[in-house]
Amino acid sequence: MFVTTNAVARTETFDLLVDGKARGADDLQANTLRIVEAAEEQGLAVDDIAAAWSYPVADAGLPLRSAVEQDEPATGLSWARVRRLDADDELPVYTFAAADGFITTNSFLVDDTDLRLDESGAALPSGEDHEAYIWVSVPTSVADAPERTVPVLLFGHGIFGHPRGYLDTDDTQQVQRLADELGAIVVALTWHGMASADRVDVLGVGSDFGRLPTVPGRMVQGHAAWASVIRAIQEDDLLADEALLGASGQVLADPETLVYYGISLGGIEGQILQSQHPEIEHAVFHVPGGMWSSLLERSSQWLPFDIVIGDSLPESADRQVLYAGSQLWWDMVDPATFNAELAERSFILQESTGDEQVANFTTRTLARTAEVPVLLPSADDPWGLAGVEPSAALTQALVQFDPDMGIPVDSNRPAANSGAHSEPRTWPGTRQQAVHMLKTGEIAHFCGTEVCSASNPGADPEPQR
Repeated sequence: MFVTTNAVARTETFDLLVDGKARGADDLQANTLRIVEAAEEQGLAVDDIAAAWSYPVADAGLPLRSAVEQDEPATGLSWARVRRLDADDELPVYTFAAADGFITTNSFLVDDTDLRLDESGAALPSGEDHEAYIWVSVPTSVADAPERTVPVLLFGHGIFGHPRGYLDTDDTQQVQRLADELGAIVVALTWHGMASADRVDVLGVGSDFGRLPTVPGRMVQGHAAWASVIRAIQEDDLLADEALLGASGQVLADPETLVYYGISLGGIEGQILQSQHPEIEHAVFHVPGGMWSSLLERSSQWLPFDIVIGDSLPESADRQVLYAGSQLWWDMVDPATFNAELAERSFILQESTGDEQVANFTTRTLARTAEVPVLLPSADDPWGLAGVEPSAALTQALVQFDPDMGIPVDSNRPAANSGAHSEPRTWPGTRQQAVHMLKTGEIAHFCGTEVCSASNPGADPEPQR
């Protein structure tokens, strides 16, 4: 791009760059000369150029794609805890067996911090091991299912969360019940770079924004770990482990039937996971979004970071420039980068209107880009999205849920906590839709003729007698 002297005068610095006399700026000088030569080829006189710069265009998804492609099966599984009902252990509700520990995958990080890349931008193994936390649980509904008939549910937790917060609890988030109704063995990893243990490191970025690349870089490592675990499930029979056997000693898992359910961060990064793994047959992304640089400062989760970065960068205009520029780093772990690949998959985007953590416009932008329709009935009329009725032939949809908690203020500020982000997942209609999609691949509606809402959450089916 160029600015001519008709608009502004040429600076002394640009003169030095064009004349090859700038000191200590060899790369910048060489790039400037390339741009000027290109301008001359287009008939623009060098003397008429006041400033010039370029925007290199590359494959933003290359670091992640290349890391995922190097998916050696995970090894060295080591359980820290194994609990089973038939051993009289205490377990969470809906759970027959649960085991958690660590598994070893390739590392693409140096000292678990900096993503190692080659000259093309592809991920390079660092030669170090990555120890990934892994949780596996068997619901009570499949404790004595026939040999190798139980599907595998890959689960993604929310931002700064942990699998235990959803799967080792009294089930306020309804994930354990969902798995039990689905009849699927649950496998969960921590999202490296954005899990509970990473909160302090991420907060530190607020006081030193130059450290930002370490966050998406570590998230690439998280995707590499998922790829290795998926391969170990399918090729090395990872879930045939003794800790996970059925009540009659049978291997339960069918490693060829994989589905995905992710909440919040798990819905954001889960879109990328499914885009890169066609073996994931169906997915439900609950309260997902994307476009990290636009999403973050509007989220109620951003408030502590807003305070810290406000101390180090008091000028709001400076912060806006940094946030916009940061997307160049977020691109490698942003669903928008992988939207074309995701558009070929079978999935639901479950949106909560007025979501205070994941701004609705980011969810809807991703839906528009992939030409995903909004399921009817809908809570409002999302711009640019065609309405579609539920049907067995439908493979993708944005589904709206209305917690009736209002809409956050339309500004670049952290939204006030309202509960809209988490409320809909507790409703029977939301859970039944997810179970039905993951079990059959069909997108259905379970709240009657109206949208699922706080006043119309759907009803659990009558228990079979």
